[in-house]
Amino acid sequence: MDRSIQATPRSLVILDELGRGTSTYDGMAIAYSVLHRLATHVGCVGFFATHFTSLTEDFAVSLYFLDFFRISTDPLANSISIIPSM
Repeated sequence: MDRSIQATPRSLVILDELGRGTSTYDGMAIAYSVLHRLATHVGCVGFFATHFTSLTEDFAVSLYFLDFFRISTDPLANSISIIPSM
């Protein structure tokens, strides 16, 4: 039994910088695999922050039901901007 992801369709999954600290190819593979698993097999709601920006390009067409956003902060103005992308 796969115990690596125990989320259900009713779960809220928040992942920040999955794959960071590994080599580029290993980190990309980890992030891609987890996002793909959550989106196609689990079907839960999730927030997935990553520095692998090409993931949005990879999934934009194949996983049409995902929404992508770019989040930026301005500490001087004490503000957060959430901008839809794609």
